Amino acid sequence: MRIYPVVVGDLSGTMDRTVFYKVDDRCYGRKKALGSAREYTEEELKQQLKFKFMGKLSSRTKYVLRESLPETPKHWTAPNYFVSLNIGLCEADLETSTVTFDYNQAVFAAGSMSQPSVTMSYDDESRTVSFTLPAMSGRAFPGKQATDKVYAVFVESELMQAYTVELGTRGDGGMTSEPLEEGWNKETTHVYVYATDEKGKETSTSRHLSFERAAGFPATGRREGGPGGSALLFFWTEEGREATGHSGGGFPHGRWTRGGRRHGD
Repeated sequence: MRIYPVVVGDLSGTMDRTVFYKVDDRCYGRKKALGSAREYTEEELKQQLKFKFMGKLSSRTKYVLRESLPETPKHWTAPNYFVSLNIGLCEADLETSTVTFDYNQAVFAAGSMSQPSVTMSYDDESRTVSFTLPAMSGRAFPGKQATDKVYAVFVESELMQAYTVELGTRGDGGMTSEPLEEGWNKETTHVYVYATDEKGKETSTSRHLSFERAAGFPATGRREGGPGGSALLFFWTEEGREATGHSGGGFPHGRWTRGGRRHGD
């Protein structure tokens, strides 16, 4: 039996014959013994790459996830739940040791409440994102109340950083402007909106909002090179975008605070 520190994030439970647990706030993995040594299958190696990537992403966004995923299954943490919701969006390439993750389909909130109606625009000159939340019309019903709060989650896929902005309540509506964080790139930033009840205990499912393509930006393209020497590839199409990140380390570290609230690691 082999015990070793885990560097992929805040995990618990069993994955790929490894039992994860925490001791003194450190995460450890204990490998289950096999009757005889064997080679990993190609599918098992791909799963390892996927879990390593998702563990890194869930760890770097854990402060956002704790707010957006309050309805986790029993004994699950918000990062664990995020991994289970999104692991199917990963594609692993063993030859390049990379994982492709579809941020357009990613789920940052998962609940049964009614999704909020929010529109978004972006001003290139001021690097400002503007949101319009119309005041609620029609009758209220369980999962759609005037006191529901609406939030936007900003995720920079290249930096693996995230933060949350409150847009207002369903009943009041309104407009909110948010400058893009310094050092963030519009082309690698994704925005998701979701609603919570007044106490923040229930949520809607998140919805991805797209930036309008800037004038002159190519329909297809490729950028190479990432922070800390990691290989990061970003592919763009008219239909949407995919971000491919190296499953290894090299992403920038450090915690930061925004508006008095602690956000992405």
